[in-house]
Amino acid sequence: MTYVRTWTGWVYVAFVLDVYSRMIVGWQLAGHLRTDLPLEALEMALWQRKIRHSDGLIHHSDRGSQGGFNWSSQHLNV
Repeated sequence: MTYVRTWTGWVYVAFVLDVYSRMIVGWQLAGHLRTDLPLEALEMALWQRKIRHSDGLIHHSDRGSQGGFNWSSQHLNV
């Protein structure tokens, strides 16, 4: 996740990278830092790669400035 200052305020961006291909496979923009921002980026990546939640997935977060966020890994087990 990162953020960019615009004329109208801050825009927050979450990216999901495919480590093997080094491509961005999911992303989401928002004017907030709520939990749904990275989860929607992750959902886009799963859809893009045609991965079902039950297929299994190796997920890594560098935790960056949002170190306390851990709900996404719990969400994958649903």
